[in-house]
Amino acid sequence: MNENVKRVYVDTTVVLGNFDICDNRRCGTEMFWKAVRSGEIVAIVSDVLRNELKGDNVERALRFLATFPKTQIVQVLATTDSDDLAELYIRLVP
Repeated sequence: MNENVKRVYVDTTVVLGNFDICDNRRCGTEMFWKAVRSGEIVAIVSDVLRNELKGDNVERALRFLATFPKTQIVQVLATTDSDDLAELYIRLVP
């Protein structure tokens, strides 16, 4: 893999932000996804994201992610270690 390509974990807000009615939030995520599409960023998407999506957002998000080259979206599964790390982050946030 190219050393200059950043790998970024994507949470639910980054996917759904692309559909946000607020221009500021949508603009920020559109810039991010443009960088993913151009190959500057590889988006890391876990099964946690799908579990957090509700209702119509599930299909909307999956359709959106399917528009990207497979090399730009990497699917990962949550593990005990990643769950422990998430718990630590949550405890540290004021």
